[in-house]
Order: sequence, then structure tokens, then C-alpha cells
Amino acid sequence: MRTDTYYAQTTEFTCGPACLMMAMKMLDPGYVLRREDEFSIWREANSIFMGDGHPGCAPHALGLAAMNRGLDIQLWLWNTDDLFSDWTRKQSHKNIMLMMEGHDKSRAEKEGLSAENRRFGLSDLQLARKEGYVPIVLTADGIEAHWMVITHMDTDTVYVHEPFIDVEENQQLADCVNMPIAQKKFREMIRYGRRDAQAAILVGLRR
Repeated sequence: MRTDTYYAQTTEFTCGPACLMMAMKMLDPGYVLRREDEFSIWREANSIFMGDGHPGCAPHALGLAAMNRGLDIQLWLWNTDDLFSDWTRKQSHKNIMLMMEGHDKSRAEKEGLSAENRRFGLSDLQLARKEGYVPIVLTADGIEAHWMVITHMDTDTVYVHEPFIDVEENQQLADCVNMPIAQKKFREMIRYGRRDAQAAILVGLRR
């Protein structure tokens, strides 16, 4: 498995753009991974950041950023309305986040990116991978939401490009490239929040 498709996020909040860049590199070896793209994508797709808000990228906006780069996108969502509202206790901030989430959704639909409302499993993601799509999947650790790229799977293991290198835990680049995660654990990781929300952005070449 190629390792030149890996790109480490350079901030705590740009996992989504880093994952999209890695998916683009997996589909097009000639694509050059550049930090300018990391922040260009983030600027297009980030949620409102208001001090205690969520600075990362929500599914509709990140999917639209991918589609605007000439890619074929499938968006699988389950219980993702009001996805990141737990990040803020201020109702005024929550209201703005909800407004922008609705704006992202209507903007995506206007551009032809409609989401499929479905709960998905590892077999669905594996089939999508075999069909030529690169799955970018929302994972969770408590209220921390985090995007990862699935590179491949085998009977027991999911292999991901983990964009965040945790230097405080002495992680190195080699630890995060094609990182192996047991399927049982990964099934738990792809359920976010109290409502077991799920989100996957399947990125492929336009046909």
C-alpha cells in the first residue's frame, strides 16, 4: 500500500481537509499535497467557530468542497442534524451553528449533492472501496469528532490514514499511515454522540 498518499493535518481542526486531500491523492497520483489546499478547503467547509464552537468541517460542506474539485461524491448520513451543537452551551452560538448547517445543506442540494439517509456498516464501506471510492468517515471519541480516511480492509482489520499525529503520545508519521484498527473497535468509532450519528463522504473520480 502506497504511503505517499498520506498528509498530516497541521492544526488541531483541519482533519477534514487533510482527509479530502489524501483521498484526492489516492485517486490521482499526480495531485500535489500542499498546505495551501488544507486551508483553502477548511475556509470553504468549516463550521462557525465562536470561541466555544466547533472549528472543524461538517459533512455537507466538506462534501461540497470535494464536489467543487471535480470529484464524484456520495454522502451517507444518519442522525446528523445539529451535529456539533454539544460543543457550545450558549444558545445564541448554537442558533448560528444550526443556521449555517441548514445553509450548507441547502447549498449542497442546490449544487446537486444530495445525502442518502442511511445507517451504514463496514461491509457498505468495503463495497464502496471496491467500487473505486475512497471513504472519509466521521469517527468519535466522546464528544470529539474526527475524520479519517479508509485505505483498505481485510477480514479483521480496517486500515486508515489517521491525519492527526499525536506528538504528546510520542506518535510518529509511521504510526498514522495505514493505521490498523480492529473491525470491532472501528464499528464503535463510527457512531458519534448521543444519537449514534454517522457520516461518510465517499470520494471518487467523476464518471
